[in-house]
Amino acid sequence: MNDPLKAPHALFEGRRLLVRGELRDVVREAVARAGTGADGRPLLLLDDRSGQSVDLDLRGDV
Repeated sequence: MNDPLKAPHALFEGRRLLVRGELRDVVREAVARAGTGADGRPLLLLDDRSGQSVDLDLRGDV
């Protein structure tokens, strides 16, 4: 897979899966939620290929 934005990822709020798909779509959901879940906890973004968490810096503007 050459395009990292198309790599499969998953976004969780606690133990609840919010969205799974290409990184670009999962990040779009994280941005829409301002990086936090309904209870204010940070969201967890995981790389489906490695199982590792991915850090996003959602501060500032585009």
